[in-house]
Amino acid sequence: MHKLTAALLAGFAAVKGLSVRITARVHAFLIALHVANLRKLIERADKRVRQYDDLISYHKAAGIEAEARADEAARSADAVKRTALIEAISHGATL
Repeated sequence: MHKLTAALLAGFAAVKGLSVRITARVHAFLIALHVANLRKLIERADKRVRQYDDLISYHKAAGIEAEARADEAARSADAVKRTALIEAISHGATL
């Protein structure tokens, strides 16, 4: 009987060893998958940062352009105001 139980124990140990190896491989695969997903998550976050940096640069450039146009409009308005004032004075009127 002890030979039978010894064989059963040996078989159990072999199955258990196989099970441990399979479990280790599955665990390693799951860890690799998780790490890959974390890397993708980081890549997407970095991409969002770059997009927002580009958006900030775009809006800064648009702000500079708008400021230049506002300055140009102010100079134009001053010229119109001066011309209108001179013309009003030439007609004897005030604005």
